[in-house]
Amino acid sequence: MMGIQERKQREREQRRTAIINTAMRIFLKKGLADTTMEEIAAKAEYSKATLYLYFKNKEELLSVTIILVLKQFIAVLEEHQSRAGNLEKRIKSIGEAYLDFYDRFPGHFKLLNSMNPIEDFDFSKNEGCLELIAMNRQVWEVVCRPIVEAIRSGILESDTDPLEIGVMLWTGSTGILNLHSHLKHSGPHRVELPEEHRNSELSRISQLDYHKMVLHLGDAVISSVRKTGFRGWGR
Repeated sequence: MMGIQERKQREREQRRTAIINTAMRIFLKKGLADTTMEEIAAKAEYSKATLYLYFKNKEELLSVTIILVLKQFIAVLEEHQSRAGNLEKRIKSIGEAYLDFYDRFPGHFKLLNSMNPIEDFDFSKNEGCLELIAMNRQVWEVVCRPIVEAIRSGILESDTDPLEIGVMLWTGSTGILNLHSHLKHSGPHRVELPEEHRNSELSRISQLDYHKMVLHLGDAVISSVRKTGFRGWGR
């Protein structure tokens, strides 16, 4: 039988989760600048005072939300790397993880890539700031891990910067997937094009295989730093 304190703690966690989920939906729809604590409270069906019992400001609420999304993303990265075999497959799994995260959690993917500009907000004044920084570092550590091993193993050039490769994979994949998302919701396939444009690049761009493009990007990036004379990745 659940005691009073346990029940209160469970109810508190349920309220906190409800607030975070509501905030995430509004952040995605309106962005940080146009979202207010009043609106989050109203949508979550709590008083504004209740919100401030859990989060002292909007920046702290956003930090906690992004931390949860980053943890989810790290779990997907780790899942794909653990299933991969040799180093080649582990490096390629970075792109596969981006695709998986995009497919399974489109809202979370959008949140990580659509919160700019946030430079006007001082995240250092909330308790989640250090954890947010730590989670960001952990993402890059997981991304760079197989790249570092490939350099140490002599597969990639010794002067390769693992972070540079990781950023190239991240930003390139993000750009491709953001374009895919945009075209899916507002591309030329959603309107009736004049006949002379129906077989043009404008029409074809929404029909491209964007998943394959992300994987090809990974191959191209790794090939650019593969050590001269390299013959095989092994098993």
